[in-house]
Amino acid sequence: MLTFLDFQRKNEKRCVEGFEHSLKDWSLMEWCAALAGEIGEACNKAKKLKRIDQNIKGNKAGETKELLTREMAKEVCDGIVYGFLTLSAAGYDAEELIREVFNSKSDEIGSDIKV
Repeated sequence: MLTFLDFQRKNEKRCVEGFEHSLKDWSLMEWCAALAGEIGEACNKAKKLKRIDQNIKGNKAGETKELLTREMAKEVCDGIVYGFLTLSAAGYDAEELIREVFNSKSDEIGSDIKV
């Protein structure tokens, strides 16, 4: 079972050991830019999916709904990886902060669903 904490620690380790890139090598602005870039790529795949739904020209040959959905999901995962690295670079425990933010939104909307 993968926990947020386990993922965050392994993500940090891979960044340093695999990419030879310290979390301190980039500013928070650069980490956020990397995160935004990946989410932007996911949005571009979603745009192409909308073209298929509306039968609008512009996609490349072979860009099927199934392929684009998978590629979009993978870009979201890339964004999650960068999101966790951004939290690490900022000095936050992702598990703790995700719980706080999720539960706060549940309180805001009157939901009893908490993590």
